Amino acid sequence: MALRSAVDSIGTRVPFLSTIRLNFLSLHYGYIITCSLVASVILYAPGNMTYIDALLFATGATTQSGLNPIDTNLLLTYQQTPRSEWPAASPCTQPAQEHHITIDEPNAARMRSRINPRRSSTYRPSEPDADFIPPERTRSRTFSGLFRSSSQGPDIGSSPYLSWQPTIGRNSAFVDLTEAQRNELGGIEYRALKLLVVVLICYFFFFHLLGIVSLVPWILKTERFGNIVKEAGLGRPWWAVFASASAFNDQGFALTPDSMMSFYDAIFPLLLLSFLILVGNTAFPCMLRFTIWMLSHLVPFGSPAWEELRFLLDHPRRCFTLMFPGAATWWLFGVLVVLNGLQLIIFIILDLNNPEFNSIPIGIRFVDGFFQAASTRTAGLAVVNLANIHPAVQVFFLIMMYISVFPVAISVRRTNVYEEGSLGIYSYPDDDEDETLGSKNVSYIGAHLRRQLSFDLWYIFLGLFLISIIEVNRLDQKGENFFSMFAVMFEIVSAYGTVGLSLGFPNSNTALAGHFRPLSKLIIIAMEIRGRHRGLPYELDRAILLPSESLNRKESMDANKRLRRRGSNMSTFSVATRQQSMPRVPLKGTRSSSAYQRGGWLGSRPEPTPSQIGAANTGPPLRPHQEGV
Repeated sequence: MALRSAVDSIGTRVPFLSTIRLNFLSLHYGYIITCSLVASVILYAPGNMTYIDALLFATGATTQSGLNPIDTNLLLTYQQTPRSEWPAASPCTQPAQEHHITIDEPNAARMRSRINPRRSSTYRPSEPDADFIPPERTRSRTFSGLFRSSSQGPDIGSSPYLSWQPTIGRNSAFVDLTEAQRNELGGIEYRALKLLVVVLICYFFFFHLLGIVSLVPWILKTERFGNIVKEAGLGRPWWAVFASASAFNDQGFALTPDSMMSFYDAIFPLLLLSFLILVGNTAFPCMLRFTIWMLSHLVPFGSPAWEELRFLLDHPRRCFTLMFPGAATWWLFGVLVVLNGLQLIIFIILDLNNPEFNSIPIGIRFVDGFFQAASTRTAGLAVVNLANIHPAVQVFFLIMMYISVFPVAISVRRTNVYEEGSLGIYSYPDDDEDETLGSKNVSYIGAHLRRQLSFDLWYIFLGLFLISIIEVNRLDQKGENFFSMFAVMFEIVSAYGTVGLSLGFPNSNTALAGHFRPLSKLIIIAMEIRGRHRGLPYELDRAILLPSESLNRKESMDANKRLRRRGSNMSTFSVATRQQSMPRVPLKGTRSSSAYQRGGWLGSRPEPTPSQIGAANTGPPLRPHQEGV
């Protein structure tokens, strides 16, 4: 708050700065760019590389891209020190007493009977009624509602950490709180945030130490692989420290010249590094929730620590951007298993008869394939020469690098209440609204995918277009197949996806980007910086907002929009139900509806006369709706 006040005071004095609107996204851009510039100066100081290479190296470390313009093992020891960055973590908020939690969308189980008692059961009369036509339910909307409730609703049966039983809506919105209840909620949330900070710090250092403690004895004891490290001019313990940090932070850098190819048959480090890669990035939300769940079973039941852990499990998106409800976490875990399994299968099958791998036993191939599958979407470490694998596998790797952020990013945005206003979509947990809206209700996943594609594709193809102009002379040389359009596209997607994989350059241990011209390297740097921010929410996230009156107004406006839309949909449903329940009297001079559907009209359809309209409205009165027992 003090920093924000200082920035605001400076902005009022300087007219130009007063027009600049600071938000969390621009501040994050400034943070990444500042760290890249500072790190580039540190790398450039010894004078063993050009500044553009130092800037590309620094940006790769800061954005976790990992494209190396020069051999990493040729750097000085202090230059090799990786910049450890918490993966896509956003700061948590500290709730205050004056923070008013406005109504969002009541939980269906609690509020449905209070809003309309007749909606507490299905819309089916207790007795058969020929005039009643139940609304049809499509399978697509049924599964959409199931997915929406499973990924958005809080996993709550009760709230034992509160002295009162709250009414909780979507995204952990507490409804109709008194001042005393708001203060009590702020207290437990503040305690949960303090505990979460401790858990995150311990998580960060524990897995770093796990990698170091596991790899140092192994590399010291294994003479064959120890000699590989020694021949590269490296100390064995330092290799273990660097490898574990690079894997967990998904940097993509390796001290050995050929990345991890020299360790293709080292089963233990490959499996360990694969685990560190997963828990450091793609599986981080899953592992974090599992850690908190496990701690909740280890601490005494009913203790303050247990209440804080339970609050984190029940309301994860109130506290942290990368913690999701239980069902959404299982969905993310399932997507992770499917993508890695599919990548492993394609890698094994298509390269089954590849001469490059004929000498590798099938068991080692599975280990290598698993490591490459885990590394392709995040870490950028290579255990095989990517230039020699099947072309279809290269294309599949390119696709995996592009969609690497999709599962986590969509989970973040789908559980962010302010995303719906920015995308113009709203979702409701009630089944009856699924029936009413039908295909008119925009799919969350489809909307987010379209928004993500519009955010990504133009930037990627603009970069490809510019690099094609800059590198036209080399692309025109037909003999240089390694400098092809696909290789350039692979490099761009790797930089934009912050992965770090490269098809390489002959007789060189650097990425292909290291052989680009300076302007092309600047474009790669721009790709890395832009790609680093593609997983952030489009709108302010509840987990990183500070309490303020503007936040209260924003939540109130969002709640009013939901309530107005909810009322409109309920009215639409009532009209549709009355129309479906109304007996249909054939109009004079017209064909039946079945005949109309079978044969159609040869001419124009006759318009009904006023008397015919009156006749259509004089059917027997509808029987009053009765609730089933």
